[in-house]
Amino acid sequence: MGLRLHKRLWNGARVGFQKGRFQFIGRYGKGPLKINQSKKGFSLSTSNSFGSYNFFKPQYSSFKMGGYHVRGQTAQTLQGIVLLIIGTLNLIIFSARALYLMAWLIAQIILFSARISWAIMVFIKNLIQGFIQGFREVPD
Repeated sequence: MGLRLHKRLWNGARVGFQKGRFQFIGRYGKGPLKINQSKKGFSLSTSNSFGSYNFFKPQYSSFKMGGYHVRGQTAQTLQGIVLLIIGTLNLIIFSARALYLMAWLIAQIILFSARISWAIMVFIKNLIQGFIQGFREVPD
């Protein structure tokens, strides 16, 4: 137990005293990655529905599931597994979307080439027919 006093400095940053020690804490970022700031430096973390994983200081990671909340080495391992599963699923989804996009682009290129080829063939046919008609109409 102990006394904890904190004061918000600005959005995401706070300063305070806990257990007789000065603390400075800041969490910044929008999106999946957040920058954490303390007196000793910066770290990078991500959060998901199972807790958070700190990339530079994994011992500060947390994992919660089914009412149980763990921190430290166990949380680091469990969050690593969760991140691996999430990363694999995202890679599969990204690959499927990339393949779909590539197939669509190839189909568009083939259709464009077919239309251009057809237009060129019609132009050449009309050009030849015009020359033939022109030679037939020329008086001898």
